Amino acid sequence: MPDHNKVTACVDHSRFADYVTDYGAWAAQRMGTLLDLLHVLDRHPETAASSSDHSGAIGLGAQDDLLQELAESERQTLLSARERGRTLLARLRQRALDAGATEVDIRQRLGELTQTLVEQAPAIGLLVLGRRGASAERSGRDIGRHVEAIVRAL
Repeated sequence: MPDHNKVTACVDHSRFADYVTDYGAWAAQRMGTLLDLLHVLDRHPETAASSSDHSGAIGLGAQDDLLQELAESERQTLLSARERGRTLLARLRQRALDAGATEVDIRQRLGELTQTLVEQAPAIGLLVLGRRGASAERSGRDIGRHVEAIVRAL
């Protein structure tokens, strides 16, 4: 199967992931091509959740201790996110195979979704996106923040 004609379905932990997978599997089956399930872990320090309150960290060596604690917390958060992503991709891969896709590849990347898609654009024949991702579940927006940026970039 030609790699430049693959169907890429962008998935996350939103409620739209199953729909994106189903449409991606359908399209890949109709086009006779590979389905690539892509999950991108967004790693921005300003969005990393910290469960510890560091406001009282004062004294000699407190800054070094705080930096070590923050680095360890970020590492643990990333490890957890990677494992959750692998579990999600394995489940969605099986869903796509059950829906009739003949060849399903799974990819998990660390970075920014738009940039990842720009890098992979030459190999993408069809891109399937949900209308919004997990980060926009609680917002009142109809379309998530990545959709416009992706359309403009590609």
